[in-house]
Amino acid sequence: MHLRCCSMIQRQQLRRGARLIVVTVGRLNHFIDEGYISLREVKYLFLDEAGRMLDMGFEDSINFIFSHPSLTAKEERHSNV
Repeated sequence: MHLRCCSMIQRQQLRRGARLIVVTVGRLNHFIDEGYISLREVKYLFLDEAGRMLDMGFEDSINFIFSHPSLTAKEERHSNV
């Protein structure tokens, strides 16, 4: 119940818009899938500890983000992994 409540609050806050979002890969994918976040205006995308995430089996989750159709074109954003 607590996690669900937390998720609801986060969704409400995201509806107002955000200049910076710090989020786990799993939560980001969930919010993208549910339509709460669009990546179309992303100018900077940083994945901290990407090597560790790959080692832990998050390759599909990372690929989901970088191949998502709403993600800003490479030429229009900065990515750092």
